[in-house]
Amino acid sequence: MKRVFLLAALILFMAGCGVRSVDLSGVTFDKMAVGDRFSDIDTSSYKATDRFPEGEGVHNFEECQITERKNRITRINAEFEYADICVNGIHDCKNKEDVIAVLGADYTEKIYDTEQDLMEIEYNDKKKNIKCGFVYSQRDDSLVLCRMWDY
Repeated sequence: MKRVFLLAALILFMAGCGVRSVDLSGVTFDKMAVGDRFSDIDTSSYKATDRFPEGEGVHNFEECQITERKNRITRINAEFEYADICVNGIHDCKNKEDVIAVLGADYTEKIYDTEQDLMEIEYNDKKKNIKCGFVYSQRDDSLVLCRMWDY
């Protein structure tokens, strides 16, 4: 019984020792962010598309995909080529190192798409319950996609 308790305590301790929280309040996509009211967003400059899967509250555009629930944005996916992605006041992040220089090294890294040689660094804002992933090409570390969602 004592071993089970010690094992459980160790697991809980290790779970708390993961990646530290990073303030993601300065990450925006064309001046919008997760948590903003969808009705306040001007989507007239975006080109609607049916290229992506649809669902309730999902708005698909060539430049980005926005998901909202009860008029609050819950997820944004945006391509660096088409959207103005601002990371804490920096509008010209071009590669993985640029993002790390701004947000720091408290991220997790994972495979995003093996066939396309894409990896993702993911930051976690535990205070706001938001995650943000920066997808980059392993070939040259250039940024391809930025994703932000609540959890």
